[in-house]
Amino acid sequence: MEITDDGTPFQLWFSFLEMRNTMIHIANGFLNHEELAFLRGLFDQCEMLEGKESASGYLGPVKRNYELNLGETGDKVRQTVRDAGNRYVGLEYALLPKTVSLPILNIYHTGMSYGKHVDAAFWHDGERMCRTDISTTIFLDDPDSYDGGELIIDTDFGSSSLKLPAGDAVFYPTWFVHQVSQITRGSRRACIFWIESLVRDATKRSILHDLGQVTSWIGKRESIESEPHQALNRVRENLFRMWIDN
Repeated sequence: MEITDDGTPFQLWFSFLEMRNTMIHIANGFLNHEELAFLRGLFDQCEMLEGKESASGYLGPVKRNYELNLGETGDKVRQTVRDAGNRYVGLEYALLPKTVSLPILNIYHTGMSYGKHVDAAFWHDGERMCRTDISTTIFLDDPDSYDGGELIIDTDFGSSSLKLPAGDAVFYPTWFVHQVSQITRGSRRACIFWIESLVRDATKRSILHDLGQVTSWIGKRESIESEPHQALNRVRENLFRMWIDN
C-alpha cells in the first residue's frame, strides 16, 4: 500500500476514528459499494470450509465459523483491500504497511463464535515469512441484520466491543487478545487479513503518526524552509531511520 498526503487540513488529515489509548483504528467506509458487493458475492460462488480446519494448536476447539476457499480469487481479494487502503487518507501514516496477507472471508451463523485467542505471529507469503503486526477485520453485513457477533478486543485499558457498519474496517495490534461473540440471530460475514508494518512496535507507529500530523499542520502555516518545519521533518525522518525494520 502506498498513500500520499493530499493536503487535507490538519483537523481532517487523519480520517480514522482513533482510540488512542488502545491503539485501535477504525476506518469508516473503508470499502466502496462495488468492493463490498464483490466480496459479498463470493459467498455464493466459493466452497465453504469449517474454520477449525485452518486453526492451529489450541484454537480449533474455540473457533466455530466457516471460511471460503478462495482459490485463484484470493489474489483479486488481496488487491481489492490494497486498493481500498491506497484510497483511504491517512492509512500509511498510521499503519506504515509493508506487506498485506492473503485475506480470509468468513461467516458466522447462529450459535457460532470464536473464543478468546491471539492471532499467529507470522504467515508465509511464498518463500518469505512475514510478521503479523496488525490484525484487520472488515465488516461485510449491516449490524442490524444479526445479533451478537461483536469483535471484542482486550487491551491494557479494558475491552472494546465493536460491531461496525458494512464496509467499515478495524485495525489493531495483533498481540491483543480478542474474540467474536456468539451469534444469536442471523449471520455475520467479514474479511480478515494481517499487515506486516515497516515499524513493528505499535507505540512507535503512533509517535510517527503524531509527528506526521504536526508536520502537515505546520506545513500549511510555515514555509518548507522555516526552522519549525525543518526541525520536525528532521526528527521524524531520523526516527524512521532508527525504527524501520526492512
